[in-house]
Amino acid sequence: YPSEHTVNIYHQIFEECGVDAILGSHPHNPQPMEKYVFTCPMTQRQKQGFAIYSLADFVAYDIFVLDRLIPLLKLHIVKGRTEEGKIHTQIEAIEVKPVYNWGKKDVSKGKEMRFLDLERLIEKIHTNQTPKFMSKLCEKEALYLYEYWKKVFRR
Repeated sequence: YPSEHTVNIYHQIFEECGVDAILGSHPHNPQPMEKYVFTCPMTQRQKQGFAIYSLADFVAYDIFVLDRLIPLLKLHIVKGRTEEGKIHTQIEAIEVKPVYNWGKKDVSKGKEMRFLDLERLIEKIHTNQTPKFMSKLCEKEALYLYEYWKKVFRR
């Protein structure tokens, strides 16, 4: 989870710069997202910002389980006009797709990495259609990451 200091810095950036979104990185694991309501310093109007504290590693296969969960974002950005007729751009919707970064555990037998739609993978696991390349350990990892996903990201 992000530190209190990091959360405060994100909030400060919203309040002082008026940005619509902050997409964080650097920690090797995904961190929560939030919607933050603030007064825009340029317009003095209330607006809602979107922050994700960490998008995790996209192409890394570390020793930690959480770094195998990759949240892919799709931001729907629209242009319109304010009541005063000024052009206004804003985020209309946000989609987050969970991806499981699967990698071969025994690298002595060759390296392999796959990016799997986590929600589809969980459906396959629940219907006993787990891909043949996945071990029972990877199945457990995917189930664990899906529960984490639901708790932290799916709101």
